[in-house]
Formats: sequence, structure tokens, C-alpha cells
Amino acid sequence: MKKDNKTVIAVVMKSTRGNEYHDVETIGNFGLDHIDVQQMFQKGDTVGETTFYGESVEGTLSKPYVLTKRKGDEAVYTNTPVFNTWQSGKNKIEAGEVIGAYQIKKNGELLTQIPIVSAKEVTHSDPAPMISHDLVRTSSTWWYWLVAGIMLFAYGLYSWMKKRSQRKQVMTLSNEKYTA
Repeated sequence: MKKDNKTVIAVVMKSTRGNEYHDVETIGNFGLDHIDVQQMFQKGDTVGETTFYGESVEGTLSKPYVLTKRKGDEAVYTNTPVFNTWQSGKNKIEAGEVIGAYQIKKNGELLTQIPIVSAKEVTHSDPAPMISHDLVRTSSTWWYWLVAGIMLFAYGLYSWMKKRSQRKQVMTLSNEKYTA
């Protein structure tokens, strides 16, 4: 059955021969009257961009998405692009290559994901390896942890030597008492 931009397929089981058509019509009309269909996205819609070795890479949807929901549905639907992180050693992104996923959520829960593909080919010609932001952060603070470790070691050594010196003084005083 068709109405506006909606098509409903109704299946009736265990109906009497005389009522089959009436039952299919009733169920089909109910579906057409209580379902809302929205064309959310078209294939090729731009949904965001990411960077690859400093060059912008536009992401487009690899397929369309139609949202079917009940009329009067008060749910909150959100759409978020989530792009892949690039691995060191990769020097090329092909046009049409999957570079992420467009997440569609209903009330915060993941409903579906649509693959995001690169709109164009991007080639990186610099032979230097890609550096991750996490690697940069940890490698630039190594000296801080080294200094902190040395200071902690020095304090521990100082405390140990001070206690050892106090024990020697106590031993010396107690030995003097017994020898006198």
C-alpha cells in the first residue's frame, strides 16, 4: 500500500478467507497513518572534514539514510561524524576510501552508522613519519619525569643517611656508657 512518500507491506496470518483483504487493508492503513518517513541524508552529502598530514580531507556519506519513526515520537536524534585516526606509514587516501562513520543516535543511544568516505584522493609525499599528538606530548615531558625521579631518589637517600647517622650516634653513646 502507498500513501504520500510511504510504502507499507502488510502481512496477515491466520485470517479467515473472507476477511484477508479487509485485514491487510486495516493493518496497512494503520501503518500509513502512524509512521513518519524522513529523508535525512543523500549519498554524497558532506558531513565534515579531517586532516591528513596537514591537508584537509572532506568526508561525504557513502549511502543515503531514511529515518522511519512513529508519528508523535519525541525522541532526540543527533548526528555526529567520527573520523578514523591515521596510522604512521600511510601516505595516501583514495577517493571513496572509508575515513570514518557518521553516527546517528536516538536519545543518546547509537541507532546506526553510515560510512564516511573521502571525497578526493590525497597523497602525502613527505618521507618523514607522521607523529601522533600523544607521542609528542609524552616525548616532550620525559625530562620532567626524569628530574622528578632524581629528586625523589635524592630525598630517599638523604633520609636513609640521616637515620643511619642517628643510629651510629646512639650506638657510639651506648658503647661509651658500657666502657666507662
